[in-house]
Amino acid sequence: MTYIPMKEGWLYLAVTLYLFSRTVVGYEVDAQTPAILPLAALHMAILRRDSPPAGLALVVGLLDTHRL
Repeated sequence: MTYIPMKEGWLYLAVTLYLFSRTVVGYEVDAQTPAILPLAALHMAILRRDSPPAGLALVVGLLDTHRL
């Protein structure tokens, strides 16, 4: 999650990356409720595919990895 300072306050950006090619496969931007943004970005990435690939892993932080 990235916090972007704006005149009106903060803008929050969450990005889902495909780690093999480092391409952006999903993103979400909002001025409020930053807690839901990572899930919304992941949801976008999954919807852009026909189905999630086998072995898909969600890396939440540097130490947390969740298999989907």
